[in-house]
Amino acid sequence: MASGCFGALKSLDLCLVISPEQTIPPFPLEAYSRFHALAIAPRLRSVIVRLHDNLHPLALRLPWGQLTFLDLVTTAMFPESLLTIFRICAPRLQSGYFYIKFDKPIVPGLPLSNGSITMWALRSLRLKLLYPDADGRLFSILQFPSLQNIWIELHNSFQEWNLILYTNLLRASSNSLRLLMLSDFIPNVEGQIQGNDNHLILRRPHDTPYHATAIEGLFQVASNIEALYLPVGLHVDGTTLDKIACCILLPRLRMLELGAINAWHVISSVRRRHQNVLTSTNGHSRITRIQMLVPENMYHGIEKTALDAEVRALNFLDITFQIKPTCILPLPPVVHG
Repeated sequence: MASGCFGALKSLDLCLVISPEQTIPPFPLEAYSRFHALAIAPRLRSVIVRLHDNLHPLALRLPWGQLTFLDLVTTAMFPESLLTIFRICAPRLQSGYFYIKFDKPIVPGLPLSNGSITMWALRSLRLKLLYPDADGRLFSILQFPSLQNIWIELHNSFQEWNLILYTNLLRASSNSLRLLMLSDFIPNVEGQIQGNDNHLILRRPHDTPYHATAIEGLFQVASNIEALYLPVGLHVDGTTLDKIACCILLPRLRMLELGAINAWHVISSVRRRHQNVLTSTNGHSRITRIQMLVPENMYHGIEKTALDAEVRALNFLDITFQIKPTCILPLPPVVHG
């Protein structure tokens, strides 16, 4: 099929996958690179692509540079592939969803001093990450000065969140960012315990001075966010909650979802935040919606009754507060050699 046959095409949802019965792609890989029908589609702006593991997204001859929406979140790629796509799509891309595997480092010859990529138009970004600690340079190369929403999913089980990576990633987005979502997730596997919605609880909360400093550093960079969603494994300690209550951190925050070992501290902080905002003239925002995930053993009997009563009292302050029990899987066993 010749190029230019889709002059009126505005959006594309392309699925090229291998069924469980197949062991090789239905067509040779080079056949896809000879498919030029979509290379000239002047009105194409939105593309969703689902590819099998043996096919590189750039093997498809698409007009990448004119796209405003690109969803490759089901197609795993290495960091250098993402950088190539970002360089091509930088002028116009407004929303991008990507799945990045860090099984091997970025190409050693990649220039870092003059190799930064600025995505001026990007407003919404979703990143599914597998072993991102393997090469953190990617997070310093990319810059998103207009980014408003970001959702980062950590897919490898039992690895802690390295918040420094995402603090570096979001430095250029400090003024524009309004929503920050971090979540734990891997594909459902028989025998695993699924958490709420898209959360898969795999990491125990960590409460160390280093962790507290790292999470506050992230909050300082994302200081203008209005909505924050954290997985259970990212514990916000009492000192950080106190700074949120006093609007020292996240003064514009309105919506909050987090895991809480001490639910009472969260409730107290929200109440104090409400009182501080009422008496402040700085234009700070009240937190009006909270969803809190607590360990199952905290959400029963007398403790549940008392928490529910406290939540009902907060609802009189126009705060929607939900508490949901959740599971935290045990840490993996230590294998001794």
